[in-house]
Amino acid sequence: MKHFIQLTVFLAIVAEACARAVIPIGEIQGAAHRSPLESREVSTEGIVTFVDDKGFCLQSALPDKSSKTSEAIYVYRRNPNVEVGDRLRVDGLVEEWKPGKKEDHGLTLTQLRGRNIRILSKRVVLPEAKVLDTLLGDFPEAVKIPGSPFDPDLNAMDFWESLEYMRVVIRNSMVVGPRSVYREIAVRVTRTRTGPVTKKGGLKLDDFEANPARILVALKSENERRYNTGDRIRIPIEGVVTYSFSNYKVVPTAITAPPTPARATVPQVPSIPQGALTVASFNVENLFPESPDEKFAALAGIVTGQLQSPVILGLQEIQDNSGPMDDNVVDADATLKKLIRFIREAGGPHYRFTQINPSNRADGGRPGGNIRNAFLYDPREVKWKGSYLLRHASFNISEARNYTGTRKPLVAEFTFGDKALIVINCHLRSKFGDEIGYGSLRPPVRFTEPQRLEQTRRIRAHVAQLRANRPQAGIVVLGDLNDFEFSPPLRELSGQGDLFNLMEALPIEDRYTYIFQGMSQALDHILVTPDLARRAGIFIAHVNADKSVQIRPSDHDPLMAWFPFPSPE
Repeated sequence: MKHFIQLTVFLAIVAEACARAVIPIGEIQGAAHRSPLESREVSTEGIVTFVDDKGFCLQSALPDKSSKTSEAIYVYRRNPNVEVGDRLRVDGLVEEWKPGKKEDHGLTLTQLRGRNIRILSKRVVLPEAKVLDTLLGDFPEAVKIPGSPFDPDLNAMDFWESLEYMRVVIRNSMVVGPRSVYREIAVRVTRTRTGPVTKKGGLKLDDFEANPARILVALKSENERRYNTGDRIRIPIEGVVTYSFSNYKVVPTAITAPPTPARATVPQVPSIPQGALTVASFNVENLFPESPDEKFAALAGIVTGQLQSPVILGLQEIQDNSGPMDDNVVDADATLKKLIRFIREAGGPHYRFTQINPSNRADGGRPGGNIRNAFLYDPREVKWKGSYLLRHASFNISEARNYTGTRKPLVAEFTFGDKALIVINCHLRSKFGDEIGYGSLRPPVRFTEPQRLEQTRRIRAHVAQLRANRPQAGIVVLGDLNDFEFSPPLRELSGQGDLFNLMEALPIEDRYTYIFQGMSQALDHILVTPDLARRAGIFIAHVNADKSVQIRPSDHDPLMAWFPFPSPE
């Protein structure tokens, strides 16, 4: 009797599912970012276009009449035992799923939690893919703001929502963001309107709300190819549109074809006046003694090549002698000595270094890595007079909350002939945690900016104190400031002409040191007092940011300034 009851209940559930009306996927998705049928049990039909270990994408065989509604949906069902080309009927619960952590400010994806799956036919012709080359030609310039009506023609977020999980194809694209550690590249179709374009073909970020027609491509695990900024991909990229970490992206359904490499260019080398003092900044990305020798050699090649062995070199992200091992080691002399040795072997000078150990686990970065700022300097050209961590009357290191968990600026004084030079080497609070891309907070909230703003206020106050006490000394503020030339922290640091950001003397297509998700941006800067600015030159060595992660020693481009003082005797 017990088994009979169980069978009866099961047949009743099956009968109810079969009797349930089929709802088109477009109606489930709706013309909105959340489904109008959320939390309801529904039945729908479609063709499988993509399968992974957690489920599959299902797309309607025939589109509805609305361009505002996506014709595809993800069905969450582990090991679903279906194949691309299967036409299915699926019963399931409509859910809104948000990738990432609960506290992340991301958008949700509409999905079905699959209950019953019935194969109606096999090897069906897949729905026609939307051609992004055509659609992105009229890509909306605005990003959705709260309360605005859902309109894919006017709002970029709505544009991508209307394609959620649908089949798309990019027929002719250009790489604007090189291969990252997350196995992603950023591309734009060649026919789209864009803002400023860099020398290498990237997209220059010149505003917080910049919204170019770019899309991330999540490379398949077996795709080991290198992709650099400016590479053309002329063979179609086919895939489905998905979303994670505040960005829409295409997940290819086949291995992307190799790109047509960008035309090789000889790295530029600046023309520096005879006898000028050269000062450079370089974030060397978590350097420690056990980093591969190839990394040390590549960094040394850049220092002696494109940077022409600067007299003073400010470094960021120098790790301690044990690297990421969390063992209370804080000394970094082995790291710096190894870099100096490789520079010497590459034909550079025998640099000396100055740095101050941080407290263990106090300055951010990898736990146990104890990253810090350091200087290399050529003792044949300059004399080092001393170093200290930034202090002034209103800034005590032990009490300064605005530098808690971040690097403390390292100040060093040098003399070049009879000219005194004070250099402040900074690595400010990172932007990790800011609202970016297509998130749920509009306009985006820059959560980390207030801390950088306070940090730059402290630095500016110290510069003012130095100028009052040492009016004849030139002052340079350099490093990875983790913000853009148009940002409030950089504007605060410049003040009312107290410091001049040499980055702004460059043409906009040259004004970047880093690329994030296809946006070329300036994070590293050199600011100087007016007496130095009048005769200064600046150069950015674009040798890293545009390159695939497999072939670059750092994710930052170095930059260098020069000042034509009389050469010391």
